[in-house]
Amino acid sequence: MKLSVFYIRSMARGLMRQNYGTCMASMGILLAITLAFSVLQQAFVFSDTQGLRALVVGLLLSLLSLAILSPANVGSKEVLCDVASSRETRAGKVLAWYGDARKIRQSILLQLMQWVIFLCIGAVFSLLIFGGAHLAGMDYVANLQSASLEKQWTGMMQVYQLLFFTLIPTYLAAVPFLLAPYLLAQQPEKSPWSCIRESCRLIRGHYWKYVGMQALSMLQFLGYAILISVVCTIFSGGNLNTATTSATLLAQLVLYFSILPHLDISTALFLNDVRVRNQVGNEEMDGEIR
Repeated sequence: MKLSVFYIRSMARGLMRQNYGTCMASMGILLAITLAFSVLQQAFVFSDTQGLRALVVGLLLSLLSLAILSPANVGSKEVLCDVASSRETRAGKVLAWYGDARKIRQSILLQLMQWVIFLCIGAVFSLLIFGGAHLAGMDYVANLQSASLEKQWTGMMQVYQLLFFTLIPTYLAAVPFLLAPYLLAQQPEKSPWSCIRESCRLIRGHYWKYVGMQALSMLQFLGYAILISVVCTIFSGGNLNTATTSATLLAQLVLYFSILPHLDISTALFLNDVRVRNQVGNEEMDGEIR
């Protein structure tokens, strides 16, 4: 039976409730590691480091973030893939990825390969859209360099619009590669490149279904973010800094303890459904050939 996006999301919600403690603990570990690096990066941003030294430190922080966060990211997906398959699991699997040198290397390489792919896709669409806008007469560069505040504001709005129109095709082009971390979590013995290739293969024929699943999660988070912003603004007494800080923290908690685990379990269920239907389709083709 072909499972709809809404049915998969409903199943994921039920499985998350049944394994609530494990899901929340695994995401809590991931959030703690992420926040630790966020604090480190913010400390660097507000330091007096400048010039070449700032560039070197920033690059080292990025590499360190990649090395530490990648195993935790794939490890949390392994826990949630187990939940989706109704297998017994534990939150400690997130940290277990740090105990295996091969798993650490595989997760880092996969994350690095995805970054390179996404950056290349983004660069291509940025050149096309920003270059096309410039050729069409949208002189956003001159507006940004103008002494007039009104023209500077116009230039900023033009850049934001072009960035928005760049992000949409970049995301749509990157969708086929998004399943790779889940495949590595389910089969750690596979190489990162094999996971990327299998991700592209599995998404064929199911592309828009997965896009719809991710879009629903994005809209859900956007709704929560708007509600949180309104509530924090009301209770902050008009203090914009307090409202922004509170809203950011609460939105991050909602993201890690509601949106992401739900999306990860939904994605694992989606993968299981795709594999079953592909297997059934292959068997039917074999039967027709015979």
